[in-house]
Amino acid sequence: MATENGPPATGWTKIDNAVIERIHELGLTEFAVYATLAKHTDANRTCYPKVETIGAIVGVKRRAVQKALRKLEQLQLITTTSGARSNYYTLLTPPSSTGAPGCTGASTCAPGAHQDARLGAHQDAPRTRTREQDPLNKKREASPHASSEGVNELVEKWNAIPGVGHVKKITDGRRRAYRARAKDSDWLESLDPAMEKVKASAFMQGQNDRGWKADLDFFLRPDTVTKIMEGKYDDRKGHNQAGSGRRSGGPMGDQHPSRHRERDYSHLMQVAEPPAS
Repeated sequence: MATENGPPATGWTKIDNAVIERIHELGLTEFAVYATLAKHTDANRTCYPKVETIGAIVGVKRRAVQKALRKLEQLQLITTTSGARSNYYTLLTPPSSTGAPGCTGASTCAPGAHQDARLGAHQDAPRTRTREQDPLNKKREASPHASSEGVNELVEKWNAIPGVGHVKKITDGRRRAYRARAKDSDWLESLDPAMEKVKASAFMQGQNDRGWKADLDFFLRPDTVTKIMEGKYDDRKGHNQAGSGRRSGGPMGDQHPSRHRERDYSHLMQVAEPPAS
């Protein structure tokens, strides 16, 4: 069974010859990422290593791993499904990996047999897959983050936070927004920590000068979770939760002191003015 860290370093990993023959087309980074996925796969050729784990093994940065994964998916060598903590990857069978006619194994095929089989497979293969042909169709339906269960779970957790705007109806727009965010593994990993920060933020619970409260629509915006994790909505030091809720702190709030001086001087001038004759 595949795990997040994968099998031990000892042993061996099987990679289809058709993929090896396409290294010049894939690129070295993409092939290294594919080989890393192959190292982590289980009996169903599925794995779920984190992007950081793949990058550490290949020796490249996160963005390079994500770019390589997209290219592998475009070339139909893998499929990707969003998961709770990391994406699920399934290695697809290349067209020529089943062997050319007359071959009993990779080492006994006649010269050029793999190439002929690959050309024939490309000519006969359908241009698009039907729902029944998709090897990940059942996994997508079973995954809670690819169905309505994911957004239902999110709403249940959100409504448990005191002080925020609670959800009374899961609209189609909210479902679409959730599905769009759930495609990002980083967003899924930051989901629970971000909601804990919402619980700890008096500002997002309405204790601010406008009485504004965070709601689910705000939380599902593309950059909200990132800003929450960066501390943009954390309570400021000196913030009086029982008072006006001004984030700048203190009884004067965010009013500029020069305005108070101006009112004081005006008062003094009125006192010093002589009475009308």
